[in-house]
Amino acid sequence: MSKSPDEFIKELLSGREAPHKGRATQVLLTQGKLTKDQVKMWVKQYHYYRVNVPRKELYILANCPIREVRMERMKKYIEEEDDRVLGGTVGPHAETWLKLGEGLGIAREEMEGFRDLVPEYRLLCDSWVNYARDHSWLEGAALSFDEDVGTGKSGARMKMAEALAKFYGAPDWALVHYQVHAELDIDHGSQTHELIRKYARTDEQQEGVRRAVRFKRAFRQLEDRCIRIACKIDPALYAELD
Repeated sequence: MSKSPDEFIKELLSGREAPHKGRATQVLLTQGKLTKDQVKMWVKQYHYYRVNVPRKELYILANCPIREVRMERMKKYIEEEDDRVLGGTVGPHAETWLKLGEGLGIAREEMEGFRDLVPEYRLLCDSWVNYARDHSWLEGAALSFDEDVGTGKSGARMKMAEALAKFYGAPDWALVHYQVHAELDIDHGSQTHELIRKYARTDEQQEGVRRAVRFKRAFRQLEDRCIRIACKIDPALYAELD
């Protein structure tokens, strides 16, 4: 039997894990326990995720038969692709990640060439894009259910920005990615919750959303393992977090 919208959202929220479980490497970064070379390798890996966000959004739009939803999701896609189309000033969000790399001393061509991208992370990111392609628009949208985790001006992501400046020498101009997403991801998360409230009404729809949310949570854990491999981080550092 399907749950009410409030009960269903409450169920999904109850499955969230502590940040150090799914993003342990980012916790170590915030604590200043990684080397700068390890942080640079992490930035180079994550760039592949960032450039694929617009592709994932386009698959959700293509799969959606509801005009009102497409119009709402179009704004999210354009914000990621290049918000200047809507009169914004940020530009492509993947460009903000390139700025972080440049601020840490990574050449742009090194980032864009993905020559240090480990195959494990490439395959993982491709599976995430393909999930949006091969499932319903609602399940694709549900991949962003946890997007609001760690956001806000005092959230974990801004603490990462502070750590990047304090421990790794990133200049202020290189931290625009975090400045943009600190508030924007809160909106994206709440919009996803409202879509689920409105459109995940049947048993089948709710089960599809459950699977998508579980997929993305598993993705984050596997992503962290890929980063550990790429950055060659001492396992003992992770043991200290448990």
